[in-house]
Amino acid sequence: MRTACLLLALLVSPAVACTARSGERTAALVELYTSAGCGACIPAERWLAGLSGQYPAERVIPVTLQVSQVARPARRLTPLQRLALVPMPHVLVQGMDFPRWHTDDFGSEVARVNAIPARARLQLEILSRNAGVLTVRAEASSDWQADLFVGTQTPVEWQGPLALGRHEIRVPLEAAVVAFVQDRRTGEVLQALRLGACSP
Repeated sequence: MRTACLLLALLVSPAVACTARSGERTAALVELYTSAGCGACIPAERWLAGLSGQYPAERVIPVTLQVSQVARPARRLTPLQRLALVPMPHVLVQGMDFPRWHTDDFGSEVARVNAIPARARLQLEILSRNAGVLTVRAEASSDWQADLFVGTQTPVEWQGPLALGRHEIRVPLEAAVVAFVQDRRTGEVLQALRLGACSP
């Protein structure tokens, strides 16, 4: 009888939705640009990997982008982002150069970003997994003139710029999907969102 009740509870319980929605405050997108053969990048990669244990995803979203991927025209780069083409670690916070990433100033910058009311709204949903590919629905809206970018977390290769609205895209099967909305004029990231692994 107990087994039958348990099975019934599982049948009537709602399935775990593979969705994530951005909050009322701004999440800090932290991008680490690296290159092959960059010995100085190893400490930066360790630092970035540790951020997930220090900050929840609604506060900080860390991603790594390898310079070999930058050459592909998947994302328009600002002059600051092009600095990543030199063999040294290059960190951006909200799309802006942040050379003090390894100091206490990083925590202050995260707090500053998190205090900004959301200027864009994001939603991610994993629709299916087939042959190592995720089909993801991304929705974005903002009152600002902005673009949407979507990719997997580490290493990332952004798909975009995409118009704000609803898109279904395919990305390699990874542990997490990340999206962000970027101001078209200034390059500032207005909001970011991470969706972890789940089964649709």
